Amino acid sequence: MEYIYPCQRIWEGYKVYASGASVIRKGFELVGVAKITNDSLDLNSTFRRRSESILEHQAKVAWLATAFISNFPGYFGEQNNFVSPLNIWFLITTALCHDVGETASGDIPDDGNPLHDTKDGDELAVFKRFVSAYAFNERRGLVELFEAFQDKTSRPGQALYALDKLDAVLTHMVLESHGVYGLISSKKNPTERDLQCAKQVGSDAAADVWGVQMFSKLEDFPAEVVQPAFTMLSVASLDVRGEEFPWLKTHA
Repeated sequence: MEYIYPCQRIWEGYKVYASGASVIRKGFELVGVAKITNDSLDLNSTFRRRSESILEHQAKVAWLATAFISNFPGYFGEQNNFVSPLNIWFLITTALCHDVGETASGDIPDDGNPLHDTKDGDELAVFKRFVSAYAFNERRGLVELFEAFQDKTSRPGQALYALDKLDAVLTHMVLESHGVYGLISSKKNPTERDLQCAKQVGSDAAADVWGVQMFSKLEDFPAEVVQPAFTMLSVASLDVRGEEFPWLKTHA
């Protein structure tokens, strides 16, 4: 219960902030007016239109980080270990730029693609080049946090990773709230993992499929990270669908 009311506040704020993403605004425009658009023939699919840009996603993750800092002081670590303005600056800057490496390598899913084995190294190299604009001590702190995010080896790194996965699901919940659904089956190249998870959860909705993937990736994380993140999904689902996510029902 302690997480519900803060998560409700964050969800209401997220819906407002996420609406600035052009991919979501286009979803709003398409509802009821598909006949006059040229980039979508199927309102049941968010994958036949332009996908969300890296910058849109990064901005929303950074916003979630600020909201979680405000509402859950211990989310990114013990309070007295994560209160300095510099640490918070590291977090927000890394959140805002955590996928900058994808500008060079693209988004390579972990689904057996051999290129994924070199993905982290390639993205780290791009991130290091990106932060070369900063002073040495700041650059070192940013790289350390980014590596912890990649490896999920510290509480701040795990918390940021959780918000990265959370944003992908919440984006689809916002779209669903306006009657626009992302279906895994209509994705141009659904991964084998996407299809397996769709079968496992008994749903073709992208929010459900990526939700169950999020569950599997975070299940060994500290409860202080997992519980607020899953409460956020529960609050969003109850608001949009009037019911729990299906995988939350089975893993309650």
